[in-house]
Order: sequence, then C-alpha cells, then structure tokens
Amino acid sequence: MENNCSILIDQTLKECDELLRDGKIHEILHRLYTIEDETRIVRDVIANGKIILSIVQYCYKAQQWNLFAKHVIRYSQMSNQSQQIEMKIVQYLKSCIEEINDVKIKIKLIEILQK
Repeated sequence: MENNCSILIDQTLKECDELLRDGKIHEILHRLYTIEDETRIVRDVIANGKIILSIVQYCYKAQQWNLFAKHVIRYSQMSNQSQQIEMKIVQYLKSCIEEINDVKIKIKLIEILQK
C-alpha cells in the first residue's frame, strides 16, 4: 500500500501544480483532502505528513492567507497527528513568515505560531 500511496501522491501533486497555475486552489484542496483521509485511515504517517504539508504549501503558494492560516491551525493542533508533522508545519510557517513582506499577514501568522 505504501508504494501505491507514494505513486498516487506524486501524480496528484503534479496535477495540483498544473491546477495552481490556473488558480484552482479549491480543486487542489479537494483532491488533497481525499488523499489525506485515505493516508490517515491506512495509518501511513509519512504519506499523510507529505499531504498535510502540501495542503499548507499550496495555500501559501496561492496566497490564500485565510486558508493558509486555517490549515496551519487545523493540522498543527490535531491530537492524533504525529509530532513530526506538527514540527514540519511550524518550520514551514516560520520560513513563510520570513518571506512575507505584508506586515498584517506577517503579524497574523506570528500570532498563529504563538498559539
């Protein structure tokens, strides 16, 4: 199952890259939610972490700040997720804060990080 998850994830992420170019963030999220559910159900922590981080990354790349914040909070506070996934999200959030020039967005993300 692990190889199947990996192949499915790689193919889906390629498709999501194309969708991102077309600005279709909601379609991207729909596809990734489905895979996130599947990987969580089969308890593939590595694949699940990759999908969760991808969800957060696509929201950032699309500059959908409310979605970005929502998913950072959601996935970093899920009690059944591994601490490794939480740490990856926090590390990614920190790197995003450094890159963002908009002060209001930066403050919002710092507040999320403090929670």
